[in-house]
Parts: sequence; structure tokens; C-alpha cells
Amino acid sequence: MRSFKQFFIEALEEVEKFVSKKSPQSQLHAEIAKRIYIKKSVRYIKGDVDLRHKLLTRMPLDLTDVKIIGSFRCSGNLFKSLHGVPHHVEHHFHCDHNNLINLEYSPKYVGGDYNCLQNPLESLKGLPEIVKGDFYCDPQYTPPKFKGWILPHIYPTFRQKYVLRDEFGDDIANTIERL
Repeated sequence: MRSFKQFFIEALEEVEKFVSKKSPQSQLHAEIAKRIYIKKSVRYIKGDVDLRHKLLTRMPLDLTDVKIIGSFRCSGNLFKSLHGVPHHVEHHFHCDHNNLINLEYSPKYVGGDYNCLQNPLESLKGLPEIVKGDFYCDPQYTPPKFKGWILPHIYPTFRQKYVLRDEFGDDIANTIERL
């Protein structure tokens, strides 16, 4: 028969095991945090950050003041906001297949493609200032006043001026730069 002391020690060990197990969210937080390095007072992550299909509702770690020297992918989650994503992404930024209603808190700079397909966007508010690659956005998710095709093709680049046209081919606006 176990003594009370043995029982108490075993119970404490079980509690410690339970407490020491990290949630997936805190594991992601730790994984990302250990990749951050500082150079000349700027925080960087070298390489891609891949948070795809993790069932996240928000960023596991606030990266707004971090430059990503690689791609950033948070596709296939349950994000309603981009709050906490990096402000600067050297390669591609993918936030497709989420529940975003606008693009607020987007990176200011994306050196590659910006993909926000399959989001119930109500507004293009928060578009990045610079996207060096293509901008991917579903026409059916554009705001009602911007329904139609985005020219020169469905996935325009920010390097070109592009025109929004309605289903009859009439110009809706000359350009979209920032809304």
C-alpha cells in the first residue's frame, strides 16, 4: 500500500507532466521566437515562416516589427484579421483561405506575390504599399462597387496600372492604388 507521501509525490509528478506539455499554439510561438535575430536594432527571421493549416484564429506571436527574409504563409486558418503579421516580407505573402473581411495590418512591403484568394473580403482597405509580384484576389469577393474583372487580367501586378471594369466592360475606376 502506498503512503500518503508517495501518493502526493506521484500526483505532483503527474501535474508537472501535464503542465509541461505545451499547447500547439505555444509550441508555434516558441518555434518562431527562437528564429528571430537582431541586427542593427532590426528584428529578422531568415527563411520562410509557414503557419498553413494550423487552425489558428490569430497569430501565435506578434511579428509586426519583424522583417521576414523569405515567404510568409498563414493560409488555411481561421484568421479574421491580419493583426500581428510581419510588416515586411521579402518573398511571397499568402493569407488565402481564411475569414478576412479586409486587408488591414497587411505587410507594407511584399517582394513577391500577395495572395488573398478565398476570403470573404468586404473591403480592400489595408492593401500593401508595395507588392513586387502578382496580387491574387477573387473577383467574387471584391466589394460590390468593384464587382467585375480586374484588368489587364484577373491577377494584376502592382507594377502596372490596372482598371476595374464591370460585367459590361465599362470602367468603374481608373486605378486602384490604395483605398
